[in-house]
Amino acid sequence: MNQTEPNRSATNATEPKLIKLRVRRIGSKKFLKSTGRWTRKPEQASDFPNLLNAVHTCMAKGWHDVELILRYDGDIRDRRISLPIS
Repeated sequence: MNQTEPNRSATNATEPKLIKLRVRRIGSKKFLKSTGRWTRKPEQASDFPNLLNAVHTCMAKGWHDVELILRYDGDIRDRRISLPIS
């Protein structure tokens, strides 16, 4: 390894692990299920493997006013990211 190259394994070791990533409709508070239907029960919601996959799904479906619900390893509460896709 070149002296000027960053140690990539050390960088990746400090990134928190995404343990939850769900899509929720802002107005109804319903979560997306793996069947493509919506549910009020968070435990029935589909967990996406990564942010890109979740955002792409929302854009492909043309969904407006949705938000991503995320939790990283070590988080106490969920994080919300609004996606007002137009």
